[in-house]
Amino acid sequence: MLSQSTTCIHSKRPSRPICIECYRAERRQTALAGVSVRFWGWVDKTGDADSCWLWQGRRGRADYGILWVAGRGDVGAHRLAYELSIGPIPLGCEVCHKCDTPLCCNPAHLFAAPHKGNMADRDRKTRNGNLKKTHCPAGHPYDEENTYYARNGWRYCRTCIRLRQRRYYWERKERC
Repeated sequence: MLSQSTTCIHSKRPSRPICIECYRAERRQTALAGVSVRFWGWVDKTGDADSCWLWQGRRGRADYGILWVAGRGDVGAHRLAYELSIGPIPLGCEVCHKCDTPLCCNPAHLFAAPHKGNMADRDRKTRNGNLKKTHCPAGHPYDEENTYYARNGWRYCRTCIRLRQRRYYWERKERC
């Protein structure tokens, strides 16, 4: 833990020499001290340094490996591999896989990126399920002339929008 005489550059209060982010980062590193041997025991490192090291332990959401760590609860296996091998995860970043294998714990396959960068990486590799859809739920094609892109990046079927607007118009007209 940080000593009382240590101060961080983020602290804005003289009564507290360390900000909450630095305190939490220090607590995370302390909690990881005893986890290393237990963690790497669950990783299958067979193959060369370029192959995926697959997690053999418990799995959580979306088939990602998880391990319980005292003081932190369930932590993603790839996040632990990054923290144990490379260092703390930068604030505002996520740990991403270059290999797109959720169970991979090889530090050479992991990198930190902000959420926006992670989503851009997903789209670049066409892993976004919605980008694979070629037709709207009503069966109209998503092509150049029939697709409307909203400001938030979502796409809509122009035919369905037009039909919805007509239906709304006639419903309002009948009421009057």
